[in-house]
Amino acid sequence: MAGITGARKKITPREAQNLLNDYFTSNETKRRKAIVVLIDEVDMLHTKREDVIYAIFNWAAEKQSRFCVIAISNTLDLAERQFSQRIVSRMGSNRLAFQPYEFKDIEEILKHRLGECKAIGPGTIELASKKV
Repeated sequence: MAGITGARKKITPREAQNLLNDYFTSNETKRRKAIVVLIDEVDMLHTKREDVIYAIFNWAAEKQSRFCVIAISNTLDLAERQFSQRIVSRMGSNRLAFQPYEFKDIEEILKHRLGECKAIGPGTIELASKKV
């Protein structure tokens, strides 16, 4: 928030939301850089009131905001199943479907990440890969 307020003081979540709202809805956007936010597991932001997720997508919907949200979910129809229409109406409709990893892919990733680690044997890696 120091980049927006110019100060390094602690603020409440409500104050932060208000400052961000002012920032993304102001008309002084030509001088500022675009901001791209990537949210993995976007369903974790779902609450009964949906105020946080609504604010995020509402800022992105503002024409002058220079704010883009990329939301990742394990389900293609998450928006329609979990979020209210007021949230869905703020979301863009560009969806990309990625195929899930197969166990051989996971096995190769684990082997690469573990490198020369001798604590975990090949049989354990294979078993863990098949369990995912």
